[in-house]
Amino acid sequence: MDDFIITAKSNSILSFVLDKLKTEYIVKNINPTNGSQKFLGMDLTVKKNKVNRVIQISLSQKNYIEDFMKYLKIPIPKRRVETPLTPNFYFDTDQEHLELNKQEIKEAITKYRSVTGVLLYLSTMTRPDITYAINYLARFAEYPHQKLFKQLYRIANYCYFTRNCEIIYRKSNIDPKRLICYTDSDYAQDIITRKSMNGFITILNGGPVNWGAKYTSLVCKSSTEAELQALVLGTNEIVWFKELMKFIGNVNNLTYKPIVYVDNQSAIDTVTFANYSSKSKHYMVRLKILIERFKTLKWFDISQVKSEEQLADILTKPVNIKVMNHIRGKILKEI
Repeated sequence: MDDFIITAKSNSILSFVLDKLKTEYIVKNINPTNGSQKFLGMDLTVKKNKVNRVIQISLSQKNYIEDFMKYLKIPIPKRRVETPLTPNFYFDTDQEHLELNKQEIKEAITKYRSVTGVLLYLSTMTRPDITYAINYLARFAEYPHQKLFKQLYRIANYCYFTRNCEIIYRKSNIDPKRLICYTDSDYAQDIITRKSMNGFITILNGGPVNWGAKYTSLVCKSSTEAELQALVLGTNEIVWFKELMKFIGNVNNLTYKPIVYVDNQSAIDTVTFANYSSKSKHYMVRLKILIERFKTLKWFDISQVKSEEQLADILTKPVNIKVMNHIRGKILKEI
């Protein structure tokens, strides 16, 4: 068995569940100290008001970052690193050749995987701002080129310099139970396959709860097609997450339908008015799914957002310092 967290509406229910578990397993119960507790490399802090109601939950991995930098012996530069990847960095294996012998390649692959592994875990748990960067570099785990190592260490150093960033959830009177999802796509990004990179991030109670980045399975013929693929990805996650919330019993009913923000008006019009043509047949199945979810099932609302406010932008491409600082400040709080 591994570590896990049990939540309930009352201490009596918690005690009941723990007593039942203790009849079958050896259980070590770790209570939080002053509202803080470590869990699987995360620092979790719960703040309550005078009547013992939760008003804020924060998640960070500052200690995890400091520990893996020491463990993996990653050199720390004197100058602060502002973005996970060098802006506009892309790698072509056909243009960059490995100048290593078999033994050197084997050792480099092991090192590359070690660093990639800890960064992937970090991106999955609390750092959506590095998700695109580490997912992109993880593709080259069997091709440990020096240029890729440089970018891999850059991500680690970026995490170190921003290790005080936290995900914060606060109770709010403004749409506290409304899921907000941002979806975006970088058209034909992959320089080898020309597939587009899709990204989504879902916000609840002021903080990100789910995010991801993934290349399209189809090669898109336009930016609108690429944005529609990202919409499919995002709404897939919304459907799943709504069911998850019902299952855990914490949010039985959403205050409003989830809303999806897209920065491509053409994609919005395609879904809203179903204005597609016979030329769209190659991706018609995904388009039909979107239209059914929006018009027939009414599972979500859709709205346009300015490109500079598109939070999923950092999940689709290596952005510049200005964009990264702006969006990171929207989804994470640096203490």
